[in-house]
Amino acid sequence: MSKDTDEFDVEKDGIPLDSDDVAVILKPILNKNNEWTQSVDVSALLMPTKNLVKDETDQLTDIAFALIACFNLLNTDIDFADRVNLEMDEMSKSGEVDNLINNKNTSADESISNVYHISKWTKTEGNA
Repeated sequence: MSKDTDEFDVEKDGIPLDSDDVAVILKPILNKNNEWTQSVDVSALLMPTKNLVKDETDQLTDIAFALIACFNLLNTDIDFADRVNLEMDEMSKSGEVDNLINNKNTSADESISNVYHISKWTKTEGNA
């Protein structure tokens, strides 16, 4: 990956996923002319587990599916979409997103820098 352009070359850079990682993937849907249709396919990728027990893997899977459900709500629930938009604005205004993006890459291979860490989540008790 070129540090100057932040272009990612999968052949050269590989995919920076490790055992136990769970990724939510947004794949743009292209038309016959390779133009984006403004639609995306949303999916989850679960890497083989190495250090996590089944309950922990299940929790991570639930988080990934919750994010996918939120994506669906963005398209179907205007109140939810408005709340998400407000949160995005607040994160942007506070500098939180910029700070997290500038601290990207916690991959085992520090040469891979196409991963942006936007937020962190910690398990809480109840429905918080």
